[in-house]
Amino acid sequence: MSHPCGRALLYACCLAAGLFSLGGCASKVGGERVMLDSADPVFVDELLANTATPNRRIFGWLRQPEPGSSGPAPALVILHTSFGQGVHDRQYADLFTSLGFAVLAVDSFQPRGVSTTTQEQTLVTEFSMVADAYAALAYLSAQPGIDKSRIGVIGFSKGGIAALYASLESVRNALTRKGESFAAHIAYYPWCGLRFLTPRTTGAPILIQTGGADEVTPPYLCTELLQQFRTVNPMQQADIIVHEGARHGFDHPVLENIAWSPTGGVTPASCLIREVRPNEYIEESTGRFVHSKNLKSIIWGCSGSIGVVGGNKEAGAQALKETVFFLQRNLL
Repeated sequence: MSHPCGRALLYACCLAAGLFSLGGCASKVGGERVMLDSADPVFVDELLANTATPNRRIFGWLRQPEPGSSGPAPALVILHTSFGQGVHDRQYADLFTSLGFAVLAVDSFQPRGVSTTTQEQTLVTEFSMVADAYAALAYLSAQPGIDKSRIGVIGFSKGGIAALYASLESVRNALTRKGESFAAHIAYYPWCGLRFLTPRTTGAPILIQTGGADEVTPPYLCTELLQQFRTVNPMQQADIIVHEGARHGFDHPVLENIAWSPTGGVTPASCLIREVRPNEYIEESTGRFVHSKNLKSIIWGCSGSIGVVGGNKEAGAQALKETVFFLQRNLL
């Protein structure tokens, strides 16, 4: 179903209606709505302490690959940005189904009564979205038409954080019911400021794509994180592609002709959280211990209020090529 504004007029229509957001004016992804059993861990300490029991019913939109593929299909879980699910997710769902993937685009916000987390990121946290990703993985793994050994996850911004940290073995062990594992992780412009003492991964390949001019989620944090991943996991395929001159959200269709726009929300650029003892964490700029009960005040204490997003057609096109190449090499 096309957006009622028409694709070329999407930005103008949303702006005129006073509804502009990167979620794309509540555009639907399409497909079959499926229910998923997830949980609401606020922070990783709660998740790893095995207190994130399944207690939340969420949903996602399942789309089958376009006709022509044979045998069990590979699949991708899509995790949305802080602006919620919308035209961005629909764009990628269209692409991936055309490549032969089944797609499950998870909506982490609406089932929790949230429309956006741009002003308050802890309304739905990244680790709740990680739980949602594994709930989607469990659902897809049980479908007879899907190859459970070829299920990947891709996320954008807030969803990118979840897609990235879902690669940790400790996280997988805390959330899987039958030993399911993602076969690939793709994260677009994630915040990479959470450091673990010994970040052992599942071994699945990781690709980060980010902008060299990203002031919201700085690329150097991801470069440092992947260096640590490769040190701890010598066989790990973990790559980062930095698109020079590109800002946060560079690939978003709503930003296609907007090179610069304020985010209108808090940004985690200055936040850096380190594990100092097993499952104990400190935010470095404030020196405060971080846990599920005080996460909101910690994030407000280390976050900035000025951030910029902007589209970049060249970077978006190149990132798309890199993503398709990564998928062809690892899942197709």
